[in-house]
This record gives sequence, C-alpha cells and structure tokens, in this order.
Amino acid sequence: MEVRLASRIILISSDKYVLLMHGHDEVDISYSWWFTVGGGKKENETYIECAQRELAEETGLHLEKQCFIGPCIKRDAVFHFTTHDVRQREYFFLVYLDSPHNDIDYYKRTLTESEKKLIDRYEWLTLEEIEILGRSEYVFPINLVDILRANIHTWDGKCRKVHEK
Repeated sequence: MEVRLASRIILISSDKYVLLMHGHDEVDISYSWWFTVGGGKKENETYIECAQRELAEETGLHLEKQCFIGPCIKRDAVFHFTTHDVRQREYFFLVYLDSPHNDIDYYKRTLTESEKKLIDRYEWLTLEEIEILGRSEYVFPINLVDILRANIHTWDGKCRKVHEK
C-alpha cells in the first residue's frame, strides 16, 4: 500500500471561523467529504515547508514559518482514493490569521490539475457549523471539532495522535 506523507493546516480567522474545503472522489463522485487545507510532502521538504507551500497553492496565502504552530495532530489514516487504498501520515499545524474570514483572495491560488478536479468549494465555518456538518457528512480528521474546542483561541501545546481506518 502506498504511504503518503503530508502536512495539513487548520486555518482560523480572527473572528474564529475555520476554513474547510469540500471535495469528492474522481471515480465515485457520490463520495464526498470536508477537509482542511494541505497535501503531500515533497522529498526534501520539512513538514512546515510543505504546509507553507500547500497553503499558498490552495489559498493564495504566503505566510512565514513562524505562523505555523504545532504540530497539533499527528494523523495516520488509511482511505480509499480514486482507484486504490492509501495510507497517509500527516502533521496538522494551526495558523491563526489576523484578518476576518472573508479576507482571502482565492484568485491567487495555484491548484494542481488533480486539486482542480477534487475540490468543489471552500467555506469558512464556525465550530458549531462544523459540528452540525459532521452529523450528516464526512469531516476529516474525525476529531476536528474536539481539537478546535481546545485550540480555537490559542494552541494548548498538545499534539494529538489520530488513527483512522
């Protein structure tokens, strides 16, 4: 089974909204989910460098390394994607923005071709909206709401381990 290393970003605006993306499987378009910004790590990148690059590609935001706090989650997940199973080992970083949730210029994104096919939309959501969404739709990581409760204002200093299959 392919093992993919990745970095993900929990982006929190100054008014406490969290940016999530909604995507779907290319092969089975009925399978969709909500997830955080982020993606695969390149061979010579650190996890923070990967997080910086992915944030810039997917949102147009270019932030310095010190803006990435954590990691707050170390996730090991196995999931089916397109035509095969993937094991992904990833670190999640918190980023607290100084601006409100509608302040991203999405036209500065540089999505890959596969991201253009995968990502349906972006939404800024409150903690309560994410909790409600998780009752009827897939939201990854599965414990995102609990992590947000502990870290919505500032990082609690803990790195949680998450295993999903």
